[in-house]
This record gives sequence, C-alpha cells and structure tokens, in this order.
Amino acid sequence: QKALPRLGLYDAIFYDTFGEGVAEFDAFCAVLPALLRPGGRFSFFNGFCAHSARLHTSFAMRTSACLGVLGLRCRFQLVPCEPPGEEGWRGVSGRYWTFDSYMLPVATLDEPSECRADTPPDAEPGGRAEAARRPNGADNARVAA
Repeated sequence: QKALPRLGLYDAIFYDTFGEGVAEFDAFCAVLPALLRPGGRFSFFNGFCAHSARLHTSFAMRTSACLGVLGLRCRFQLVPCEPPGEEGWRGVSGRYWTFDSYMLPVATLDEPSECRADTPPDAEPGGRAEAARRPNGADNARVAA
C-alpha cells in the first residue's frame, strides 16, 4: 500500500479488506482520489460488521458518505447469496458471512467537472472544488457529499 502513490493512475481498484480494520480501510480510501483516473472505479470486500445486518448496513452508509466527501459516488448492488449451512461451517473457526445477500460496493471517481462542490472548479484556485479532488485536503470536510 505504501508503494501505490508511485505506481501511477488506475482505471479500477479492488481492495481486499479481509483482516483489515476500519482505520486501515479509511487510510486507503483517503488516497483513492490520487490513485484513480477521473471516472475510475473502486470496490472492496464489504465484510465489515458481518455479524449484524444493522451494523453492516450502517457501515455501508458511512462508507458511502466518506467516499462522497473524497469525490467518489458509491452505490451498493444487492447480490443474493446462500451462506453455507451448519455442515458448511464445520471446522471453520469463525463464520465470516451469514447473510442471505451481499452489498457489493461500486464507487466511481467524479470527473473534475462533476465534483460536488458548491463552487465551479475554475472559480477559485485551491478552493473547494480542487479540495474535492485532493486526498487528505484540509478543505475536504467542506465539500458537499
């Protein structure tokens, strides 16, 4: 992950979050605008809070809002799945998925002209629209999600 910024821009990135915590996930997401080409896509293994449907959905909403601040529009496609029955979990130390559907995240980096700021991109250099495209920018909190 430390080498990613030196590798250029990507059309798409998939991040396997299995075994990662929320802090690592947030740190990776913070650099996404610098890694993706405009219009580039991002997805990840959405296994956070897999023990509770309510918390899992809440984390998905949180993720969508956080990515929105960074200039990524995130949607979740509901994919039906059939978790293994009792026999399928035999010998597995932890059940990592028990829901009957999976919320597949797909985020797209806004084109520069689509940044959801309240000022046009060329209105003020270094302003809100530019901050929406800049990872970890101090002004990112002021960008409308």
